[in-house]
Amino acid sequence: MKKNASLGEMYQKLSHLAVNVPNGFSTTRDAYQFAGQNNLAQRIDALIADLDIGNIAQLQASGKAERELILNEPLPTEIEQEVTEAYRQLSAG
Repeated sequence: MKKNASLGEMYQKLSHLAVNVPNGFSTTRDAYQFAGQNNLAQRIDALIADLDIGNIAQLQASGKAERELILNEPLPTEIEQEVTEAYRQLSAG
């Protein structure tokens, strides 16, 4: 929620100053229910199980691997439809 609040504050405070802040929206944590599908949560846990947070290269590699897992996981149809509709509404102005 902090990032979403920050985006809203930037949009409100900077748009009138001609600073280009893109419109956007966020999903609730419920949208991440798909993490329970196909053992995604367990696969992510395995990636970070032995993570050395002091090792920047390892953090970068782990982050990249986690993003790839998430991006390659199909969204549940209901969430995909809701996000698509929200994007349509945002794009309509």
